[in-house]
Amino acid sequence: AIVGAVLIGGIVEGVLGLFAKYWIKIVAPIVAASVVTSIGFSLLSVGANSFGGGSGSKNFGAWENW
Repeated sequence: AIVGAVLIGGIVEGVLGLFAKYWIKIVAPIVAASVVTSIGFSLLSVGANSFGGGSGSKNFGAWENW
């Protein structure tokens, strides 16, 4: 199932990439920047969790996890 999802996702991304010169005119740079920034901010919690040792760690946030 994962391999199929990767293949389908790659095909969809390739097709979208072919039409990038057309939709780049529609999407303003400020919209693209705000979307990328929103995605980055939503991933901050994931990075902080991994940095602390992961959600299943018995000693979450301990120095040995750094």
